[in-house]
Amino acid sequence: MARAKGGNAPARQISVEGLDDFRRDLNRYAKDLGGGKALGKVNKEIAEFYSGKADDIGRGLGGVHAHVVRQKSIRARGAQKRSEIVLGGQGQKHGPAMGAEFGSNTYAQFPAHRGSGSGAGYMLYPAIRENADEGAEMYWDAVEDLAARAFPNKR
Repeated sequence: MARAKGGNAPARQISVEGLDDFRRDLNRYAKDLGGGKALGKVNKEIAEFYSGKADDIGRGLGGVHAHVVRQKSIRARGAQKRSEIVLGGQGQKHGPAMGAEFGSNTYAQFPAHRGSGSGAGYMLYPAIRENADEGAEMYWDAVEDLAARAFPNKR
């Protein structure tokens, strides 16, 4: 099983067959679009979609969740090979973001821990679960658009 960087929490990951070949072809044949960096932009847009949904949920919950949103502690990143959403404020390891997302049975400022199953999380994980179909459709539409621009004669 994949693991999140620097921790024991399982990384949530979707592998797309053929995406590495597509990225290599972009780097080789679509330099005018920025090569594989164009795919990185698509990946960042998807991460921004989900982090925006998590921010909306956090504002609605109020308290420590709204504080995490105000601190911009749910940040989107994109690279050629992946989308990432990072929990934690600028210059701090995690701050209150991890407690706000996963809860705690030890620290009273956070809601109760929900476990690691299908109901885990308070902001980001519910945003991903609730918007998975829309996010997947957005991703495929963006990849198809990128492919059409990069390889206009390949239909």
